[in-house]
Amino acid sequence: MKRIRGLLVPCWNIGAVLAWLTIAATPTLYAQRLVSVTVEPAAVPAGGAPTGIVRLSAPALAPVQVTLMSSNPMLAFVPTSVTIPIRQMSARFPITTDMRRTNLGGCAVLSGSHAGLSRTAALLVQIPSFGAGIALSFRDALPPTTTPITGTVTLSEPAPAGGARITLAISDPAIAAVPAMLTIRPGSTSLTFPISLRQAGCAVLSGTLGSATARRGLIVAPAGSTP
Repeated sequence: MKRIRGLLVPCWNIGAVLAWLTIAATPTLYAQRLVSVTVEPAAVPAGGAPTGIVRLSAPALAPVQVTLMSSNPMLAFVPTSVTIPIRQMSARFPITTDMRRTNLGGCAVLSGSHAGLSRTAALLVQIPSFGAGIALSFRDALPPTTTPITGTVTLSEPAPAGGARITLAISDPAIAAVPAMLTIRPGSTSLTFPISLRQAGCAVLSGTLGSATARRGLIVAPAGSTP
């Protein structure tokens, strides 16, 4: 037994008591801050059930309630809050997408708030393409960059004489920018194009050839994220 600040403590527990005294003496070093909100996976088909995760900077010294919100509850519904249990650093919460209401798909920004701090994550509900003969492809979950990334538009058959004119559009120009028009030369089946990433979030990129439209969601991760 040893005496610490008037307490008799078994020798084998001295380390734990010293750790407790250190935390009590310097509470700001052990403040529980909300550091992130993430979604796994970040893109799902309509009717899918992704999972949200909130994380703290340190284990919870008491249960921590994080307030949740969705920018588009019709697209992605979340509970009003989630509680991180004592001694844990994270908690999961369900995200519901209703196929009957999300047949057009789209994006939603999910936010978590605690102690004056707010963190966000983007969820993409994939939307179907219409018609056949055209497809879009590019990498997912990219961080913002000053260098444009590359997208590819692909046809199921070689472009006819005179070429194939593809109209491109982005649902949110604040997230990314693409050329308005592409022309695939005769006999070719694909063409690459630049995508300029502007800020974190998600948007839907569409490419149209005649009556066929290909749609693909683009998620731009926060700066500093690993692609």
